[in-house]
Amino acid sequence: CFRLSRFDFHVSVIAMIARKWIRLITFKNALLSCTQTIFLPMNPSGMAEHLSNSSLK
Repeated sequence: CFRLSRFDFHVSVIAMIARKWIRLITFKNALLSCTQTIFLPMNPSGMAEHLSNSSLK
């Protein structure tokens, strides 16, 4: 019984860490896309690339 509860504890800790990492990664991606959108007008080739990527979706 003790071993099982310890296993459950480890699983919950791993899940918690994974959730934090996922949140961090999605936040970083959102931040990256935001900065790309802000800085793209300064570089035309990037703007064209961005537009072609947007139209592909």
